[in-house]
Amino acid sequence: TVFRIGDDSALKLTTQKYFTPSGRCIHRDEEEDEEAADESSDAAKREEYHTAGGRTVFGGGGIAPDWEMELPEFTEFQRRLELRSAFFGFAVHYTASHDVAEDFVVDGAVLAEFKSFLDSKEIEHGADDWTKENADYVHLGIRREIFRKMFGTRGAYIATLPEDDELGRVLQMFREAPTLPEMFSYVENQREVARTEGQ
Repeated sequence: TVFRIGDDSALKLTTQKYFTPSGRCIHRDEEEDEEAADESSDAAKREEYHTAGGRTVFGGGGIAPDWEMELPEFTEFQRRLELRSAFFGFAVHYTASHDVAEDFVVDGAVLAEFKSFLDSKEIEHGADDWTKENADYVHLGIRREIFRKMFGTRGAYIATLPEDDELGRVLQMFREAPTLPEMFSYVENQREVARTEGQ
């Protein structure tokens, strides 16, 4: 927290623990990290607080999201490409000899050049690696890094956000639950769906 104490000076105060307006401490101590794995240290054993909107929340244990999304894990091929910076390297290679406009798409010719680039860099890939899941990932990775090279970080976001699963699901939540109470209900419904699917 910064407190102004003059025209050209201020006091910057670092707070060791953070409390919400309801008095709930959202700091997580190191001892609690060890206890987190222990099922006996669940919310029922922590102090209960209520937000201004009437929601029940619990003190200690840090901040947990209301809704967690399970994201897909990298495939071995995707991991290999990222570890070797294949998309970045290809973007540098490709933009050196091609004009790229904002309507750039990864077509068959671009993909063929990418595969040749992988060969030239001795990045292993075979027919088994080119599943639909991996091909979609490659298309997006090429587009992301070429746009980053040509148009900066903002360009990379513009190129990838329409395909971002997390963002898509959050925007869907905003469409279906425009108010805070509706959002909490939506999240509770999503949790219930996840529990049902997990059984």
